[in-house]
Amino acid sequence: MRGLGSVLLAVALTIGTMQAVPAQEPIRIGVVGPHSGPAAYDGQSTLIGAQVAAEEINQAGGLLGGRKIEIVAADTRGIPAEAVSAYRKVVTQDRAVAVDCCWFSSSTIAVHPTIEELKIPTTTGVAFLPDAKETKLTYLFKFAQTPRLESRFVDYWVKKLNVKKVAFLARNDDWGRATSGVYQARLKELGGTVLSSDFYTPGEKDF
Repeated sequence: MRGLGSVLLAVALTIGTMQAVPAQEPIRIGVVGPHSGPAAYDGQSTLIGAQVAAEEINQAGGLLGGRKIEIVAADTRGIPAEAVSAYRKVVTQDRAVAVDCCWFSSSTIAVHPTIEELKIPTTTGVAFLPDAKETKLTYLFKFAQTPRLESRFVDYWVKKLNVKKVAFLARNDDWGRATSGVYQARLKELGGTVLSSDFYTPGEKDF
């Protein structure tokens, strides 16, 4: 999470030097994600990481002559429509100059047009998105592998382990379905066979 905080703070610092603001006004960074709901653990870990990074910077004297970093959190509950409104709020009302959003792929895809509209540098560390050459990502910076790269793990199964028949069991969420989908597609490209494809709800024990 220190890496995430460093990236966001670097972006905020760059934007902050371009804007005429009172010397002591904080540099606001939005953290938009599933802070409650089924992915709350993941969303909260991102938020806490950003808060720790901001606290370290502030304790060291802040930035740009003493300006403090202020983390502005907004909960999406993992729901795309709520992610859009949460993102717009932290930018237009809370005046965040950089944002981390939104964990889930469906939420990030839903928010992407708003990111480009508002022209705010935004990072996403987990979401699966279409490959960059298929989607214009001007203000959205992603750390996660593209689906195309992710699917290359299947090459190892087939070419190195000679595994060509696979049963898939994945989490019933954006990440699980997206990952399972690209793995299955790559397996078929390599001449393999999908024996079954099933999904489970996180926390479920009888499956």
